[in-house]
Amino acid sequence: MARLSINTGTGINTGTGDTLRNAMDKVNTNFEELYNNVFGGDSTVTALTATSLTSAITNGSLTLSAQGTGEVIIDSPLVINSTIKSEDSSLIEFYDDVKINSSLIVNAISSDDSTGVIVNDNLIVAGTIKSDNSTALQIDEAVNIAGALFANGAFSTNSTITSGAITSSSSVTSGGSFIIGSADIDETDLEKLDGITNGTAAANKALVADANIDIGTVRNLTATGTVQAATVTATGTINADILDVQTIQSSDSTAIQINDGLNINGQLLINNNAFVLPSLTTTVRDSLSAINGMLIYNTTTNRIEAYENGAWVPLRADTTDIV
Repeated sequence: MARLSINTGTGINTGTGDTLRNAMDKVNTNFEELYNNVFGGDSTVTALTATSLTSAITNGSLTLSAQGTGEVIIDSPLVINSTIKSEDSSLIEFYDDVKINSSLIVNAISSDDSTGVIVNDNLIVAGTIKSDNSTALQIDEAVNIAGALFANGAFSTNSTITSGAITSSSSVTSGGSFIIGSADIDETDLEKLDGITNGTAAANKALVADANIDIGTVRNLTATGTVQAATVTATGTINADILDVQTIQSSDSTAIQINDGLNINGQLLINNNAFVLPSLTTTVRDSLSAINGMLIYNTTTNRIEAYENGAWVPLRADTTDIV
């Protein structure tokens, strides 16, 4: 129904306007329309039947206020097509649970006492979790992750991480150690793997064979068991209880230097070459701590001599050897 206007006439007491009765009928009709369309015809104003409330003032606000300690109660779902914000741009307080069946998009979530925000059930994040100042995300308690943890930036913790797979496209920094099963790997252990070159020995680094299963540049190798290899090339010393090899040869094809005694429990076979005795002068020979069975070539007498029964004797006798 269109709004009914009261005709006040052309002037005072001209008799050209509505009668008092007609004017009041229009007032009643207008109010009846208002109550029926807005308040559902109930003069106690407990129901609002209008489909929309719009401020008639351009850019004007619409305020719903209760009296005293009263409350504005909404019994049905509240559908908001735009933004919820506080009047003074400070905060919106919820005193009871808020159930959100769809997405919640906010710029910040904080507790009213700056202690903590409690999430009692699963928290599913489809996007990114990051700090407000782009430095670090602070988590003071343990975090249980049932699935995989993906970090595109640096991930650091001062406590223990217990999880499944950890996949990172950047660095994983730990102030302690990595514990995998019964293995406890700390910084010192990892430094033995850092910067190694396959097939090359380096100080304080692990030895890793190259594609040919070779390791080079080893200085001293000490073994308490058996050493078996196709080829062993050493610039230093090889110490072993048992050295099981097919061939021993010098690096320059001249001679193998043995500085101490050589005990041979089996046979000594020399193939296609001669066995050369040590060449010593008589003076050097006499300075030896000789034992029975020694053989030398005496360069002073040009004779092969043997240490026999506590004395040096030549192996080839002539008239000068007969006493």
